[in-house]
Parts: sequence; structure tokens; C-alpha cells
Amino acid sequence: MAMAPVSIFSTEPYRRRTWLRQRLPFFLMDLASKGQDCEAVGGHHEWYNTDGLRSACYHCRVTAHGKAWEFGEARVFLTPPNAQK
Repeated sequence: MAMAPVSIFSTEPYRRRTWLRQRLPFFLMDLASKGQDCEAVGGHHEWYNTDGLRSACYHCRVTAHGKAWEFGEARVFLTPPNAQK
């Protein structure tokens, strides 16, 4: 499942950071780092495959056990952003 197009005019704040990261040169991407948790600011996660067993959100630092990228908004076991991998 591909990531939906991101707009600078999105109402979700972390989507704006993603929009900026997509357009910055690689060495400047840290200027628009990922947010802490999309759901904490009223947004939703958009998942991608990190290693075949785990999912990560395009817009924030939340990771999850399971193949959430196959199901979009799947119910998965979330791992806090500061947890050990």
C-alpha cells in the first residue's frame, strides 16, 4: 500500500513535516524530523514495512509489531517511540 499524497495544507501537523522532508535534500531532513505520535495530536498513522515483521508510521516515530502496512489502519501492538528495538 503506497503512502497517500501529502499536502502542505493538511490539518494534521506531522503531515506538513512529511511534506517538507520529501522536498529537502537528504542532509537537511533532520530540520523537519518526525513527530512523536500522530494520534496524540488528533491524526492517524500511515504505515510502511520496516523489516517484514514490523511497521512504522511515515509521519511519526511510532512503530508496531505486525504487518499494519497491509491493512492501513490495523489494530496492532504499538511500541513507544523511545522503546528499544
